[in-house]
Order: sequence, then C-alpha cells, then structure tokens
Amino acid sequence: MGKERKIDKSGSGLINTIVDIDDKKFTIDFSGKEIKEYYNPITGKKQIIEHCYFNSESVLFFVSNSYYLANRSIYKNLLLYIRKYKKDKSNQNYKLILRHILPYYYNFRHFIETQLKAFAICVKRKSFLEEHNLISLINDVIDGVESLSLQFESIKIEKEEELQRAKEVILIDLDKLKTLIQKYLKNEPSHEYYRYIFARDFKCENPVVTLDLNSSEKLFKNMLKLFRNIEKNLFYTIELFHLL
Repeated sequence: MGKERKIDKSGSGLINTIVDIDDKKFTIDFSGKEIKEYYNPITGKKQIIEHCYFNSESVLFFVSNSYYLANRSIYKNLLLYIRKYKKDKSNQNYKLILRHILPYYYNFRHFIETQLKAFAICVKRKSFLEEHNLISLINDVIDGVESLSLQFESIKIEKEEELQRAKEVILIDLDKLKTLIQKYLKNEPSHEYYRYIFARDFKCENPVVTLDLNSSEKLFKNMLKLFRNIEKNLFYTIELFHLL
C-alpha cells in the first residue's frame, strides 16, 4: 500500500517575479502569497491583507516548461557545434558535442516526468505519486481521466455525454503518448541514468550512451504535440491553471 496522497487545495497559481536585467538577478516566488496594504476607514488605520494562491499543478507546469526550454537550448547548441565540427574537426568541437548528450537526455526525461505529474494533479486533485517510473505515472493519469465525473469539483462540462466524449479524446492521446514513452524507455537503463551513469556502488552496468539526434528529435516532437493536445483538451474539460 502506497503513501496516502494529500488533497491539493489549488489557488489561481499566482507567482511573483523580480527581474533585474542590469545586475542579471532573477527571482521567482512560487509561494502564491499576495500581500496588500489598504486603509480601513472604520479603524482609521492601515491594514495588511495576505492571500495565498499557491497551485501545485501550475508550479509543475512551470517546471516542466523550464526543462523543455533547457532541452531546446541544448539542442540548438548541439547543432551549433555540429556545424563547427564540420568546418573544423578540432578536438575541442568534438568534446563539446559529446558533453551535450547527457544534459539533452536529462532535460528530455524530466520534461516528461513533470508533465505527467502535473496532469495527475489536474485530474485527481491529489498530490502526485512519489514515483519516477514513467509508465506508473502515465497509468495514474489515465486512471484519473477515466474516473472524471460530473461530481468532480473542478469539472467544466455539464452534460454526461459531452464529458464522456471529452474523456475519450484525452484517453486516445494518452494511449498514443504511453506508446511513445515506452519507446523512449528502451534507451533508458534507469530513471537516474542520465544524471549519474553509474549506480551508487559505482557499478557501471550500462557504460555506452548513444544519442541518435534525428530519431530523438522526432520522438520528442511527437510527444510534445500529444502533451500540448492533452493540455488543451483538459483545459476545456476541467479547471486547469498553467503558468507558461
């Protein structure tokens, strides 16, 4: 029996940010706290009101999109050094290509994981599984979508037949996504592999890492399209907060 999952009490997903371009200092506050000062005409004094809009799914969507952006930046750098290597087959350009492989996979992997965990919160309104197994995570999302009913507190759709049609569309995309995830997992020895390569006892049972960039990019783009379709269809079906 797994650990009991907490109910997610979601707010609007408000975040506070500070960007100081000159000093290159950037802050994101995910606490969801909004503090306002106002004048109370009854007491004749200023008062502070604090609201909390913390939203778990919106934070996870922000995180997943951050991993996505990091992966895209690494991909662009890879293409840059591939072009450089074609012009100048120096040892430095060669090394720079190879050193992008693990970060490419790492961000690819964590984009998938955090997207699935965000979906799970959306459709279950409970904390996500303390799990890294991508198949377990997508099965959890599928179970959540199948269980959606008009009694679900965040549901938007009012008629049972409309809800059923919406669920069928989402489940078709989730099934396609599961197939692509299974394809991805054929090249992933463990969920920590692209972070460490070797296990904690320093055994390196899978010492060979290959990045087939054309194949990986095709897989990634197909998965991304399904993720975005699922997000869009969930948005029309249930209340969904998504910080880009």
